[in-house]
Amino acid sequence: MRRGARGAASRLRLALAVSLGLGLLALCWSGWLEWRDAAGEFHPRRGAVTWPAGAPDWAGRREVAFRSSGGELLRGWFAPPAPGEGGGAVVLVHGTQADRRQLGDLAAALAAAGLGVLAYDQPGCGESGGRVTWGVSERAALSAAVAWTAAQPEVRAVGVFGFSQGAYVAAQVAPDERAVRALALAGTPADLPEETRYEYRRPRWLFGVPALLARWAGGWRPTAPEPEVAVARFAPRPVLIVGGDADAIVPPEHAQRLFRAAGAPRELYVVPTAGHGDYAHADPQGYPRRVVEFFARALAR
Repeated sequence: MRRGARGAASRLRLALAVSLGLGLLALCWSGWLEWRDAAGEFHPRRGAVTWPAGAPDWAGRREVAFRSSGGELLRGWFAPPAPGEGGGAVVLVHGTQADRRQLGDLAAALAAAGLGVLAYDQPGCGESGGRVTWGVSERAALSAAVAWTAAQPEVRAVGVFGFSQGAYVAAQVAPDERAVRALALAGTPADLPEETRYEYRRPRWLFGVPALLARWAGGWRPTAPEPEVAVARFAPRPVLIVGGDADAIVPPEHAQRLFRAAGAPRELYVVPTAGHGDYAHADPQGYPRRVVEFFARALAR
């Protein structure tokens, strides 16, 4: 009996050790997957950015290039506002792992309404120089894009539209750019650490910690103002907050939080059934109309 008891205890210890080892291995594997996915946001595929085949062109669209204060050469497309339409122009800031084409359909709708459009590649994306940092380089690039647009002879008022990571940057930059008369934020994290934990939630076990570390390693810093704090300083200029109630990347309630934080005048547009950036698919008529009408009205003031 004594030998049998010792044998059972040994087997139990072995089973516990194996279970612990497998658990640690699974934990490390899950953490590595989170790190890999988040780190990939800082290394998007690069290459020539060509006009999408079959897409309707914007009237007067031309290739442009300008430099940010950090020295990066930024490339994009610009179409001036139509004569007699008020001289408003909108700067479009795309999201992560993308380039200026990501917001092409919205840009076409704005241009068709007579608004000017600048769509540029953020640093480290598309054809622009520099690297992705989720911070200093993107903020400097947007400031340069606003200044470049405001300096065009046809432009009398500038607005900014940002999507996802581009909206994160836009919320930080626009309050300090007096040339920006209107701001629209779509799919915007109110608080980036919260968004990271939400995006990298279960079934992964570490709840976003490796992803946060990867974003920190890429250049993001927790000292940067979170959009929920920064957007309040944009008042009394008009703000439009866009979100999707089925967003699996940014918590859907973040749109509500940004709306509450923003000062008047402010608008909230939550698109039913829309995922992250899926607004035009969920509401093909209402989404572009809402954004176009917002800028047409705000930039005509």
